[in-house]
Amino acid sequence: MGKAHLVKLNWLSCLPPSPSHLLSLTISPHSSTPALLRSSFSAPRSLSTKRSSAIQASMDASVSSSPKDLPVGLDAKTEEEYASLSSLLQEFTSIPNIDKAWTFKSNTGIGSQAMFSISQANLLANKRRKYALSANISKGSGNSVNFQWSPFPVEMTGVSTVVPSPSGSKLLVVRNPENESPTRFEIWNQGHVEKEFNIPQSVHGSVYCDGWFEGISWNSNETLLAYVAEEASTSKPTFNDSGYKKGGSADKDCGSWKGQGEWEEDWGETYAGKRQPALFLIDINSGQVQPVKGISKSLSVGQVVWAPSTQGLHQYLVFVGWSSNPRKLGIKYCYNRPCALYAVRAPVCASEANDLEIKESPNEDSPVLNLTQSISSAFFPSFSPDGRFLVFLSGRSSVDSGAHSATDSLHRIDWPVNGHLSSLKIIDVIPIVQSAEDGCFPGLYCSNFIPNPWLSDGCTMIVSSAWGSIQVILSVNVLSGDVSRISPTDSNFSWNLLTLDGDSIIAVFSSPVDVPQIRYGYLVDKEIKNAAWDWSDVSSPIFGCSAKVNSLLSCRQFTILKIPVKDVSECLTKGASKPFEAIFVSHQSKKNDVCDPLIVVLHGGPHSVSLSGFAKSYAFLSSLGYSLLIVNYRGSLGFGEEALQSLPGKVGSQDVNDVITAIDHVIDTGVASPSKIAVIGGSHGGFLTTHLIGQAPDKFVAAAARNPVCNLASMVGITDIPDWCYVETYGVAGKTKFTEAPSAEDLALFHSKSPISHISKVFAKIKGGGNRKPETYNFFPPSFSHIGRVKTPTIFVLGAQDLRVPFSNGLQYARALKERGVEVKILMFPNDVHAIERPQSDYEGFLNIAVWFNKVYLYVQPTMSCIRKFMSPISTVVLKQYAYSRHEHDNITVEASYFKRMETGLVPDRVSYHTLVMQKTWCLRWMKRVNWKWLEELYNEMTGLDVKPDVVVYGVLINAFADAESVEEALGYVDAMKRAGLPGNTVIYSSLIKLYTEVWCSKEAEETYKLLQPSESGPDAFSSNCKRLGRFEEAIQIAKQTRELGLLTDLLCYSNVLGLSALDGRWKEALGTFKEMVEASSQPDDYMFNSLGIALDQQKRRVKCTVFNLSSMTPLWSEFLQVSACDLLWFLTQLTLPPSEMR
Repeated sequence: MGKAHLVKLNWLSCLPPSPSHLLSLTISPHSSTPALLRSSFSAPRSLSTKRSSAIQASMDASVSSSPKDLPVGLDAKTEEEYASLSSLLQEFTSIPNIDKAWTFKSNTGIGSQAMFSISQANLLANKRRKYALSANISKGSGNSVNFQWSPFPVEMTGVSTVVPSPSGSKLLVVRNPENESPTRFEIWNQGHVEKEFNIPQSVHGSVYCDGWFEGISWNSNETLLAYVAEEASTSKPTFNDSGYKKGGSADKDCGSWKGQGEWEEDWGETYAGKRQPALFLIDINSGQVQPVKGISKSLSVGQVVWAPSTQGLHQYLVFVGWSSNPRKLGIKYCYNRPCALYAVRAPVCASEANDLEIKESPNEDSPVLNLTQSISSAFFPSFSPDGRFLVFLSGRSSVDSGAHSATDSLHRIDWPVNGHLSSLKIIDVIPIVQSAEDGCFPGLYCSNFIPNPWLSDGCTMIVSSAWGSIQVILSVNVLSGDVSRISPTDSNFSWNLLTLDGDSIIAVFSSPVDVPQIRYGYLVDKEIKNAAWDWSDVSSPIFGCSAKVNSLLSCRQFTILKIPVKDVSECLTKGASKPFEAIFVSHQSKKNDVCDPLIVVLHGGPHSVSLSGFAKSYAFLSSLGYSLLIVNYRGSLGFGEEALQSLPGKVGSQDVNDVITAIDHVIDTGVASPSKIAVIGGSHGGFLTTHLIGQAPDKFVAAAARNPVCNLASMVGITDIPDWCYVETYGVAGKTKFTEAPSAEDLALFHSKSPISHISKVFAKIKGGGNRKPETYNFFPPSFSHIGRVKTPTIFVLGAQDLRVPFSNGLQYARALKERGVEVKILMFPNDVHAIERPQSDYEGFLNIAVWFNKVYLYVQPTMSCIRKFMSPISTVVLKQYAYSRHEHDNITVEASYFKRMETGLVPDRVSYHTLVMQKTWCLRWMKRVNWKWLEELYNEMTGLDVKPDVVVYGVLINAFADAESVEEALGYVDAMKRAGLPGNTVIYSSLIKLYTEVWCSKEAEETYKLLQPSESGPDAFSSNCKRLGRFEEAIQIAKQTRELGLLTDLLCYSNVLGLSALDGRWKEALGTFKEMVEASSQPDDYMFNSLGIALDQQKRRVKCTVFNLSSMTPLWSEFLQVSACDLLWFLTQLTLPPSEMR
């Protein structure tokens, strides 16, 4: 009965979808039943491959009638959906981004001018198209502002970066080559190109424009440019027909060839093949290029700026240096790489030299000074406009803890006017915030500085920073350390600082359901301390999107949820005990009180954050009718250092539990359905995705993983950040434990923390402790060795050039799922790195994810009006039974509490305990509860009072835990039976066979079946267990004998025979059994209706027909669903007709 009741809740929410979508469902390799439908009823998972192939062949035959060839993975039905979704996704993809912005003084002296650097996906070229758009800014009365946009943007073909000079009178345009061609520098004025220089590879390679090493800085006279570029390539050995050629050759010679030479290490992910970043200087009048000498070869340089002029002839350059000793670990997204600010004298250019060869500086190499020796991290240097201060960010919390990103701190150095740079004092401006009170500044989380972030007072900086799940704009006084949030506090939109216009701000704001818009901010009264900022809307042509996109987004809404931490303990810090956040995106109103399917979105890192800004890919998924739960679990940026540092050492447990807690929160508040949940994540988000479908396999109906971390033990030896594996596994101790040669103990721990452990988990201990020995006894097969739990259909999106989480990690996991019969799809993009952000790859990846989710959700989200017509009475039935079970559950709990309050001496007897155990189990199973702790406590109480459980209680417990696939607990009770000297019986054997087949342990299931055969079990037990083992012919023969012997007498027997016929595709026999049962006055239950639905579903997949014998069944279904027989017959007829004939 427990199984039948469990089925009803699932099946009634999973009516068969319209035939127009049926063929979009693929068949899992080990089953003849659609993958999602398998999770919705109690059917065996180890079905015969031969029979599965036959069913697949019959389906393929119906599809192959199409006259045209279809892409792999598509059929005639899904192709139409694929085309429709691709068109919609293209509309989202075409929405542009503003990458940078600058403002300049107007030529007329009135107002100002703004220039925006914009990018847009170019799917045909598989690149981002770059263009510039300008606007005149004028201010009217009452602080009103008007932007007059130029008629058309100008495309910047081949442009790598542009950098205006401080006065705005000149513009540097850099064009990096795509091969061994020279790098081109262009100097523009307002009307034309003034200078153009081609810098050959023998001088340096491409200029760094990556946003991290990148640094291009004009001097105050606007005659010199300091910049970071790849150092010149090293000489390679030359060979000819005589062997090695001494002296080599710089010229191409058809009679010789270049060897590879010594391998050159790079900075990992996105830097593959890029040479060491080095510092150069160019005179824009002569074109003379000089390397800045004196910098150690062990330092990679970046983020160069000119220091203010000081007393003396020499000017200094300030830059960031990263040491490469003992090796270059991956630096992309990793702020835990030690770095410092250095100062070096700028070389003196010989302006009279007019060639492009590097000239020797007339000065000797000057010493390079480390300005920040007392702090482990310093980057993003910025001088105040008057040159008094050098301000910089620090990631010392990342460096000191080993976390790849953490809370930033801001520091100041008072710059000496005399040029004496030794022993400079570092002053803390914004310290690391450990834990903040609600609504207070949570700490600094700043990804960059704009080129000129200073207000006119010379001591106030404007920066963007994460504040929980929101990006905000802050003003920071570098003298007092005062921090103010100046973007609106009454909005959950995220704000991104673009540029300053004097003392005003140009920014972009957006939300998950609102495309970006430009806002102009200004101080209401500059004379007042902490004056308020006012924000004006700016009409802009930049972010225009189609009417269809606007319409779809207009009916969506979002909110930021506070999720209380579950199971707060004393060992948690204050910050780690505070609620974390999740962004919930949903429809503005429920339709018929039915929740939309839910997609759980998980960010990577783990120390990053999902902000409440517009993300095109997720807005696309939301527009398809999905709710989104975007979880910022503890360990995310934006919530204080204590919360962040609570995660290292607990990955795979704390973060997973936070996600499950967030899901339970939206289910409990009635905004999400527990049967319609999918999950998506990339990198560490993929780590969580694959962990979740292993730790909570019944919670998710679909999953998508983008370059996921699936096996730390194999990743540690091939990733560019092996230290990450240690820190996230061991915690802070991992920083000192890190080694390039992991021990066996390290690898074992890495594996245990990995998602792949849930596919092939070695069973080492039994309930109560102690190592299990391979003993042979009457009801435990000795060869049991592994547990396989994962069953969620999963799509994998992988980049073949990923150095962070090499694709072999996700591929191994995907293959392991396929080996166990789980439905899997793999997309491999051969030229993509970790982010999978090339336009075509990002587009195709999310298109396939959407189709994947839609395919699965069709079984839980009716799309035809004729199906919706019957949802109301079905929901009523389900709600009544659910409420009844809750009522019974509460009654049993009350009875148990009264029972425990009885006077001393009145010890409950075995019968009382047995009744409680069985009733409680029945209710928990009906309610789909997965927490069986109450039963364990009751069992322990029984044994503690020396009330000995009998074989019935053990059977109930073993069967319950078998249903939950809790192998360890189920086998623990088997051991307890053995110790009690109780023999196995039919219930025990059947429960164990069910358990083993549920977790794909076919050998152990077969051995247990052998133990069942000598027993006095009835034919229904043999038949049902044959069915579980995939022995269909044997099971059907037993069923036939049962019928011939007149033993079809109860619901269980009828149910078993009907289920066999349905799964075997014998739909006529299934209908005959159903009719025979009704004529025998045996009341059908939900399992029977489910099996009959499967039979009809498979029948209509094979042939196109009208109603066959449905009229005789209609009164039965009609009575069960409480709808008219006429309407129901019409409904069933529609399900069996081809799409072209549906009305």
